[in-house]
Amino acid sequence: MKQFIKKTAAAAIASCIVCGASAAVCAIEPAASIGSVTYDSLNAALCVVKSGQTIVLQSDVLGKNETHPVGVHTGAAYISNDSTDLSFTLDLHGHTISSDAEAQVGLLIQTGEQAGAREITIQNGTIRATGEDAAGLEIADQNTSTNTSVILNNVTIQAEQDAGVQCFSSALHVDSSKIQGVSDAIYAEDAAISLKSGVFAVTGTDVGVDGAIAAYQTQTDDTLVWKPDTVSTKQAMAVSPSDWQTNPAANITAMYFTDIKTEDYFYQPVIWAVQNNITAGTTMSTFSPANGCTRAQNAAFLWRAAGCPEPKDTKLPFTDVPAGSWFEKAVCWAYEQGITAGTTKTTFSPDTTCTRGQVVTFLWRMHGSPEPNSTKSPFTDIKNSDYFYKASLWAQEQGITAGTSKTAFSPNMTCTRGQIVTFLYRDMAEE
Repeated sequence: MKQFIKKTAAAAIASCIVCGASAAVCAIEPAASIGSVTYDSLNAALCVVKSGQTIVLQSDVLGKNETHPVGVHTGAAYISNDSTDLSFTLDLHGHTISSDAEAQVGLLIQTGEQAGAREITIQNGTIRATGEDAAGLEIADQNTSTNTSVILNNVTIQAEQDAGVQCFSSALHVDSSKIQGVSDAIYAEDAAISLKSGVFAVTGTDVGVDGAIAAYQTQTDDTLVWKPDTVSTKQAMAVSPSDWQTNPAANITAMYFTDIKTEDYFYQPVIWAVQNNITAGTTMSTFSPANGCTRAQNAAFLWRAAGCPEPKDTKLPFTDVPAGSWFEKAVCWAYEQGITAGTTKTTFSPDTTCTRGQVVTFLWRMHGSPEPNSTKSPFTDIKNSDYFYKASLWAQEQGITAGTSKTAFSPNMTCTRGQIVTFLYRDMAEE
């Protein structure tokens, strides 16, 4: 397991790390700022940052000017034992975070044993590690329920001795970044990895079958997950253990949402929906399967599933569909296709959640309102005078939904995001 066991066994979990070095070694100029307040060390800023705030690096940061966790030589470190959720941005502002010669990592993001979601965006700068066996960036959760996600945007990470990034029991999302290591660009254990764009390179000769990105399972078959088809060079990616013989872009599923489990009935439908660009989730790390699906979202899902066809006309009678909105074309298309006529003659109600009856009706109309094979419904909560009567029969016959029980369809129940992608998957995945 690389250096992980050695590192985490030695690390002391604290509520936060603040600058405790002597005045002789503290940075002379401010290291970071939050708004108009400046801090002598990056750690000091990391300890007080609140959700929604941005830490801006004011100068290059050297590891020896930052306080080290007890027993571990690191560069700048973020360690939290707080149970509250926290989302913030670390803007490197063109500066560099470097480890000293004794450090084992340039920047450490490590959470404690308490639960809580962490979403940390790092952008616009460089992280470098020069020490022996030192990784550039290490992300480690002591508790998998902590759900730490790190987003790299326009970041260069370089490690002269080890992996560029080491990721343990957490999530990593890479966009427009360059990651370089000696053994691996990215080394992951029990992690969720999303690679949107970037350059991944190794400089050492002892790369073996791991390629530039190595990932290892250490607990179950379900914990290591990838978003496929996001690395342009097949040779840049390989996975251990060796029972995965082919390129992982073809055989490892696209799941990096922390609120989705493999046993969920919507697990495969969510994978399919993400791979087919029907939805990207509610955040980088969450899909929110239990949230109600709004009318705007539903129209967008159907439109994307149909291949995003251009509507013939963008003129709508609905005053609540703004021109240029993310759902405008989807609503125009759905209106033209007769999938929905709105909630009134002049309103679409884009933020209103859809019911199960509405969603199967939209799907049914999308297919041209075909006649069901049977006219008798097994559901006692549906009357043949209901507008969704034929749609519910058709949906059951097509295997799209079997209802909420053998005798109930629950047409007025809110249709969740997990349910709607499942309906779409059952309807379209095999086509």
